[in-house]
Amino acid sequence: MLLLAEQPCILSVEKLAGHACLSISQFERRFIQQIGIPTKFYARINCFYQAYSLKDKQPNIDWLTVVIETGYHDYQHLAKDFKQFSSTTPNSLLQAQTQSPERILGIG
Repeated sequence: MLLLAEQPCILSVEKLAGHACLSISQFERRFIQQIGIPTKFYARINCFYQAYSLKDKQPNIDWLTVVIETGYHDYQHLAKDFKQFSSTTPNSLLQAQTQSPERILGIG
């Protein structure tokens, strides 16, 4: 699971199952039992978080760089994940974060 958290957009379920010496179906079944969600969904959440964190820490980099650095296929895939996991667009989420009380007070 550590590999999946570090490189969520790059690793395939096949590679992860191979590392675990399990068939794909066994790996998926055990992953769901232990984590509670399918492997690919977990990877999408982590990929989204990495993209968000990168842009949040380096607001001056462009979205294409974020896409490339985090392993997304293109901006549309990134935007789709932002919409699903935050219910907003990438720029809107980051703009809202800059107005959060934690940021304003310098504690977050």
